Amino acid sequence: MHNQTSEQSAAASVPLADSNRLTVGLATSSRQRELAAQLQQRIYAESGIRSPKTAEESLVGDLKKEVFVARQATRIIGTVSLICDGRKGLPIDRNLPDLAWIIRDLAEWNRQQPADPSDTIAMTDIGKSGLGEITSLAIDPEIRRTGLSRTDIFFQLTAELHREAQRLGMQNLVAVAHPKHGKAYRRMFNAQPIGEPFRYKKVGNRPAQAYVADISSRNGFHRKTHAVYFLNTAQRS
Repeated sequence: MHNQTSEQSAAASVPLADSNRLTVGLATSSRQRELAAQLQQRIYAESGIRSPKTAEESLVGDLKKEVFVARQATRIIGTVSLICDGRKGLPIDRNLPDLAWIIRDLAEWNRQQPADPSDTIAMTDIGKSGLGEITSLAIDPEIRRTGLSRTDIFFQLTAELHREAQRLGMQNLVAVAHPKHGKAYRRMFNAQPIGEPFRYKKVGNRPAQAYVADISSRNGFHRKTHAVYFLNTAQRS
């Protein structure tokens, strides 16, 4: 996992409003990761998706996982995770095997396309697929009291995740989300739906849709995301 010191984390933080002192970045301690997991469990339980006593799915316990947090002082108000592909695969390989092979074929096709000479995104190798999975998104609804919106937090969390995925050499990101929430992925970084919406057992048989985003090129990204999503990663490492 990419290690950051407290000073580096502070430098890489993205303040949304000075008065709120909000910082967004990689979790830098086991305590922050624990609080992020607790927030996810609480939000999911309140939505009727899982029991508040249920620990994070064991299937991701042995995978390389980067946890991102949005915090005000020590309070975690938003989190999202990035699972890195590797020998043990991704959660989607186990949860949705019928869709996983389609997504991997698409990711491989994207990976083999000639690089756009107008892009200057530095890529390194991560496994053979260059694929990562977005998971465990949770945003505290009480942020409305601070004057922030869920869209603000979503945008900043996914911007940090996107930059870290670039740093790791990922070229494609996959996510499984409610179609309503999937609109944000499509709008922010041109994620494309794969297959048809379905009922997902992992979230209480609620509607879900798989999405894949090619992040190796700026083409297709919402124009307002360029300045944040494609900030020079060398300045944020």
